[in-house]
Amino acid sequence: MWKNPETLSDHQQIKLAWIAATDPRLYRAYLLKEALRVIFAMPYAPLLRPSTGGSAGPVDAGSRRS
Repeated sequence: MWKNPETLSDHQQIKLAWIAATDPRLYRAYLLKEALRVIFAMPYAPLLRPSTGGSAGPVDAGSRRS
């Protein structure tokens, strides 16, 4: 379960299929690990706030309209 799915041998793929059939919680943990691996392999792009036509700065709690 430490290897990337694309590098598993046939025997390891069979073991993983057996785990999926017999221990759903362990298999779910494996799938979550793989999802995180994919996410962390993505290039970093800072999250930007969508432009609303106003300033791009943080919203000041005192500047909200009632």
